[in-house]
Amino acid sequence: MSGKEGIRGYIIQTMIAILESLQKDWKYISVEPDTKNDKVDILWTENDSSENLYQVKSSISDFGKTEILTYLLDLYKENQNANSFRIVLVGNTSTTTKDFFKKIKESKIEDFEKRFTKLFSIRDKIIVEIYPFHLPTLEAAIITHIERYLSSKKIQVDIITKELIYGGLMNQFMVFSTSGKKWSKSQFENKLLSWITYNYAEYITKSNDELFLSFYLTNLIDFKDEMRKISIPDILNLKFIKDLKSEILSLYKKIKKYNIIKKDEPKEEYNNPYSDIFKKIDFPSLTRTFPEYKNEPVIISDFEKKSLRKMFNKHFDLELDDNFFYFGDLTESKSGLTFIPNQSTITLKGTEDEKNKKNDYDDFDIKLDELNDILSFWGKIKKLSILPIVFTNNSNSYENGVRIKLFIPKNVKIYYPKDFPHPNRLDVLKKFNDTNNILTHYIKHQKDSKVNECYSSKFPKFIYEFETMFGIFGLSGYETKKEKRIKQFYNILEHLFDFEVFHDNSKYTIIECIIDELSANETISLPAFIFYKFDREFDIEYEINSKRLSTKIKGVLRIKE
Repeated sequence: MSGKEGIRGYIIQTMIAILESLQKDWKYISVEPDTKNDKVDILWTENDSSENLYQVKSSISDFGKTEILTYLLDLYKENQNANSFRIVLVGNTSTTTKDFFKKIKESKIEDFEKRFTKLFSIRDKIIVEIYPFHLPTLEAAIITHIERYLSSKKIQVDIITKELIYGGLMNQFMVFSTSGKKWSKSQFENKLLSWITYNYAEYITKSNDELFLSFYLTNLIDFKDEMRKISIPDILNLKFIKDLKSEILSLYKKIKKYNIIKKDEPKEEYNNPYSDIFKKIDFPSLTRTFPEYKNEPVIISDFEKKSLRKMFNKHFDLELDDNFFYFGDLTESKSGLTFIPNQSTITLKGTEDEKNKKNDYDDFDIKLDELNDILSFWGKIKKLSILPIVFTNNSNSYENGVRIKLFIPKNVKIYYPKDFPHPNRLDVLKKFNDTNNILTHYIKHQKDSKVNECYSSKFPKFIYEFETMFGIFGLSGYETKKEKRIKQFYNILEHLFDFEVFHDNSKYTIIECIIDELSANETISLPAFIFYKFDREFDIEYEINSKRLSTKIKGVLRIKE
């Protein structure tokens, strides 16, 4: 075989592979696969894992019956259990030969020469196809099937583009043949559709039926273009809140059991000059740093009693009686100063029950204040409404670099990270100082079976060296830590709120985000929910644009009362 004929053979083989791949259903294809005798030109694997063996032959001379049977026998030796044995001939043959293979399923064993009798057992699996030796005819057939394929994917292109796509497929299948590896149909289609949309985006028309925004929230809103106002859910049923409440209730019951009865003639209440200041200090992170004092009676101020009673009743619907705050003859001393965080210098003097009750009371006080801080903070966020918006690519082609713009009426108050409330306690702030906390799970979509999660492209800022030393006789160290924790809290929100906001339009606040990539028939959330306050109905106009789109896609989302 001359070099020219060899090249022509590969071209024809490639054309047949393309033609067949566009006409039939299949799971894998391998062009020039590595087989036992190297007699298989194209190997198709069906969805049930059965194999179809192809050999492609081209010639300007007529193919004879014996020649074709020899090709079939070669395929049979490769895999006797194949689903089908197909010879694709590009050329011509006699009418007698055509008739033989057309009726081969009805043939008898005596119709085969002795050396070909093995083929009788697989006669119902034999297929012989004949195409004219005219490459433009094959090319036209391929282009026709390209047109049908693209039409099924709702892609409309002109004839010149189809011819270019044909050329690209030829090149791609040539690459397939050099590797000898299997390619899945999904790989083939994704490559084909990505290649088409990347190179010929200007010829492809997409509509709002294929690319659109909608409201979606797992188990609550299912891809609607209108919805009523909603807010983020309550957190009372979260395990860590239930566990914290359970700890507080256990401490309350334990404190109630101490047999320290308040005397009929109570001592004059001692008003510690620092008591109000201490109420504002987060004791798990800060040891008192005031001058020493000695044997001061442990008496809870009216301010503290009132505050604890109010919080406990609010969250547990229970009352704290006077005896709850009574510690008998317990006294408290503080010896010298300390600069070591989390190391107490407080000494209690009294009975074991009195000291244990005071320690349990301090735990109760801290945990109740922590619970109150978290729930108060969450309550402020719950007063805001959210827009849970997702982007759907309902087409059969890959999209990337999608720019989405939301046009929100100016009179709708949009809340940005800097507008959010924050917790007050230092120990609570610590719980929100990373990218994986309860807030981050509720201010954005989480991945589910219908929607992919969008991850921010912003690099999260982190502040280090939080645990600084305390200033002498002051709270500067504590306040500095708290300021840093608050700043870190807002850094996390900025990281998640991966939008650009524009105020240069007189009618709208424009919020823009970029979706880097989205596969065909997939949905992804926007980076985060958009928080807002507004009491009336309003419309959100939107635009979707990308380098693959010839025109912007526009739509409207509606908030109902």
